[in-house]
Amino acid sequence: MPTTLKPAAADGEGQRVRPGAHTTAQAYRLRATPYFLLVHNPLSWEIAEVELEDEAGEITGSPVICWLPRLKRLELSPGVNGVRMGRRGSPPDASLAVANLRTQGWTMIPEDYDGGYVNVHPGARGPIHVLKFDQPVNVGSKTVLRCDDEGYKRFRYRLVVDGVIKPPEPEALEAIMDLRRNRIARHQREVHIPAVRARVDALEEELGEMKEAAEEIAPKPKRKRRATKAKTKTKGKS
Repeated sequence: MPTTLKPAAADGEGQRVRPGAHTTAQAYRLRATPYFLLVHNPLSWEIAEVELEDEAGEITGSPVICWLPRLKRLELSPGVNGVRMGRRGSPPDASLAVANLRTQGWTMIPEDYDGGYVNVHPGARGPIHVLKFDQPVNVGSKTVLRCDDEGYKRFRYRLVVDGVIKPPEPEALEAIMDLRRNRIARHQREVHIPAVRARVDALEEELGEMKEAAEEIAPKPKRKRRATKAKTKTKGKS
């Protein structure tokens, strides 16, 4: 399964381990990061190629190109984003922060979705909370996160299929595609340069994939039934 390496997060203070969070025993050379919730803004989407799996975990056929929600983390660090201190040693209270985001149309991903999506690892400076798709790995004197990119894409795909996140609205996708069109337009004056030509070709191909994927989820117009004229019978004269 393809993976990529990215620098580990390095901010935040250690938080208590939440019930149900997955833990490991190996310590890593990272600064502590707080527990978090995943949230989604209805305007935030991206196009991606996803390899789907069946119930047995086997890849099914060719990858599909579709719109995936881009998720953000709401870190449960007291004093940040409306998160308050918990009472008597309890975990931080994010109820106000969650309520504020919901009034703006954001969706909260349930903590227990897919068996839970946060793993906690012991670190030299406190607990390290990461997505379950990110595995800390010690490389020499540093620690990096090995990321299961395909697994994370399938996770986001299922969020839409399972109804946790609503499908994107056409206006949201059109705004994203407009940004691609603007990027293509900005490069037109230098399109004679091979490197720029290659970049424009890639953007145009991506825009085409965006349009095709948007059409797949667009509601199909209903055909109007033709009005049938009532037949009137005429009585003959006697």
